[in-house]
Amino acid sequence: MKSQGTLTIIAVPTLIAVVLMGVTVQAVQIEGASMSPTLPNGRTMLVNRAAYGLQLPVSDRYLAVWNTPRNGDIIVYRPPDDDSIVVKRLVGAPGERFTLREQSMRIEGREFQLSGYTYRQLRELTRIPEDMVFAAGENTARSRDSRHYGLVPIDSIRGRIMAMPFGL
Repeated sequence: MKSQGTLTIIAVPTLIAVVLMGVTVQAVQIEGASMSPTLPNGRTMLVNRAAYGLQLPVSDRYLAVWNTPRNGDIIVYRPPDDDSIVVKRLVGAPGERFTLREQSMRIEGREFQLSGYTYRQLRELTRIPEDMVFAAGENTARSRDSRHYGLVPIDSIRGRIMAMPFGL
């Protein structure tokens, strides 16, 4: 009888840990050269799915929010124009000021050439809306990002890159 109690003491916390890891940590493989050289093609990374809040795996809504995405974060998100999952660097945080001129955007000392769609989306604004971000690949010549499809809703962010598993 005593061994059954010991098994329960070990099994229940282990089961809880496995479920929490499945909801809060995810491995992703980098596909393409858009984040090169920071994250080369084929590299496997760990994503902290709880970096900004608690989001169910099949949902585009946060159940609870405890952090705001910041400039420099490498985020994993679903672009507004398709169902893929992409990895990009956040370069325009919520509430951040930017300027537009002749279909280019200047933010945080960097200048980005914008598609007509993105320019039209931003032309009436002077700040990134509080529920949106602007994200771009490190290798802008090989990246399809906010310059092309516009602002990214915070709710579509799946997490923040946190680490590379050893040996991968």
